[in-house]
Amino acid sequence: LVGKKKLVLRNGAKPGDIIFATGDFGGSIKGKHLRFDPRVDEAAYLVRKFKPSAMIDVSDGLAQDLGHILEESNVGAVLFEDLIPVNKNAAGFEDVLCAGEDFELIFTLNRKAAARLISASPLFNPIGQIFPKKQGFFIIDKENVCRRIPKSGFRHF
Repeated sequence: LVGKKKLVLRNGAKPGDIIFATGDFGGSIKGKHLRFDPRVDEAAYLVRKFKPSAMIDVSDGLAQDLGHILEESNVGAVLFEDLIPVNKNAAGFEDVLCAGEDFELIFTLNRKAAARLISASPLFNPIGQIFPKKQGFFIIDKENVCRRIPKSGFRHF
């Protein structure tokens, strides 16, 4: 059970916050989803030391689950393809963004906490930034082209 003071919801992301992720994305269809470590210790560490503004586990795909944070927080975002860790078994970048069962965390931190985290631990990867909702949800790809991200991922039903 999580105590009320340690609870991090999806609705606290603010423009200017930095988006971080644990681990890598994609490749779950090749068995990654059968050999994962729940990020419970990482989540507890983050809450204790850095107070994330929003957090979610990635079970339905990076784009879809980050989309839940964006929707609940009423914000937009940009991701940077070059910064997103890719699993060696990923079947292309669509797999990285949309495949489910990665079981990693994505979370947001204000700039001050983000700088502290980057200095404190290489285990957490900055992958983007939160913007006002009117700017939408985009990715800057490896060719430096900005394109819209559909909030899609694994659909249970």
